[in-house]
Amino acid sequence: MIEIDMPKPYQPTTKDLLDFAQTCGLVEEKENFILLALSTLNKVSCGVESVSGSGKSVLTDILMMLIDPSRVYRLGLTSNTATVYDYEAVNSADILYVEELQKALNNNNPIMVEVLKNITEGKNITRTVYDSTMKQNIKQTISGNLGLVYSLALENKTKKDDELDRRVITFMTDISQQQNRRVLKYIGKTRFKKSRLKIQTDKTTEQLKQHVNMVLDLAKERVENPFSEFIAEKVPVPFVKVRSYITHYFNLMESCTKYHYKERPKYENMYFTTLQDVFAIHKLYGKMFNQKIHNLPQLGIEIMELFDIERAEKLGWKKNTEREQQALFVDEEGKDKVYLDVTKIHKELKKVGLLLKYKLIRDQCEELVEAGFLGKEQSGKRGFYFKTDEVEEFEDSFDFPNCLQAGIKNMKESYPKHYEDWLNLQMDEKGRFPLYHPITGETIYLDELKIIKKEEKPKEEKLKPGTLVVTEEAIEK
Repeated sequence: MIEIDMPKPYQPTTKDLLDFAQTCGLVEEKENFILLALSTLNKVSCGVESVSGSGKSVLTDILMMLIDPSRVYRLGLTSNTATVYDYEAVNSADILYVEELQKALNNNNPIMVEVLKNITEGKNITRTVYDSTMKQNIKQTISGNLGLVYSLALENKTKKDDELDRRVITFMTDISQQQNRRVLKYIGKTRFKKSRLKIQTDKTTEQLKQHVNMVLDLAKERVENPFSEFIAEKVPVPFVKVRSYITHYFNLMESCTKYHYKERPKYENMYFTTLQDVFAIHKLYGKMFNQKIHNLPQLGIEIMELFDIERAEKLGWKKNTEREQQALFVDEEGKDKVYLDVTKIHKELKKVGLLLKYKLIRDQCEELVEAGFLGKEQSGKRGFYFKTDEVEEFEDSFDFPNCLQAGIKNMKESYPKHYEDWLNLQMDEKGRFPLYHPITGETIYLDELKIIKKEEKPKEEKLKPGTLVVTEEAIEK
């Protein structure tokens, strides 16, 4: 008998998404693009918000190149009722792409606001109007079965209200000077033999496009996540908005499962999430998620790092601001804190590559005050900010080994016929659990992950991909 080596079916990784984006001109923004793509393909409402000219539209436009144009309805500057009158075209699409959200919300457009809110909740919106041709009332309905993708500049006066804001996943582009340099370097390269910048072959690109359009068809498919209860117990609960954002977190895991549907187990007409999906989304979204549930603004982490006592002492800030501190406070507790005004924050952010307008920095600081992480004292006309609280850790302390055990327990109890097959599909021939980094593609084995106790976590050293911080309970087990 003659054996014929049949070509393996195409099974894309998240790195294929990055290769496509970089071939189309994306510079860095790796986490953002993967998360934006996974959200969109599962019709999870999402958007890119950042300062003007920082590459928001580059991200969203490249993503739209992946999707069949007939499945996207582009919404630009519009009147109060124009989109509703075009309801048939809207309903024939899968994605509502708002290239600049402020245009859709111009003139305090109440109908458009209601359309967007309903779509983010998966609800239809129906409007009764009089048709002069037919001489009767007709109903115009826009389906809630649409995904929403938008971009929004932080400087614009038009903002999302709180209700709309909590219903969408937002990503922010890199606005550092290092990223500016990388973008300029890329632009320079495009002026000489641009074809050398092509990373992905035409064949792979075509296969990827076919795949993502297949994934869009799975938007209504059900996904079972045996890890969700364990994850929900480990998530910090600082504010009420965590109730909304945990849904985003689980939706992204579901999106990851569907993107890899060719490799994921399917039983009883349902796909099942694996530890790889949990690992990938935690690596990509864990930090952003923790920032959002703590009500931190886009630059909240960067600003709060400036108030670290040890960092301040190394830079000599304590000595430099001693007179200002004495003018503000007389008690010993107050003198031990770091006090910075907007001018000082602007100067220090510039040193780390973030050159921002004073107003934007002031707005971000005031949001931190409102969230309870900064305080503010007035000295004449100058306002001095100081740290009042720490952000609870989540992204670096997640317990993957115990998460796996919780998933196994749930599968045994609820799906005893399938749990062994589900488990075996996640192991290699040696019985180990390989986990693939969603950006680098590096293989990391669960039993070889570096374990660092919370109290021993280094302050200055940045953890490498794959580093895992676990609890005392997990170490004992």
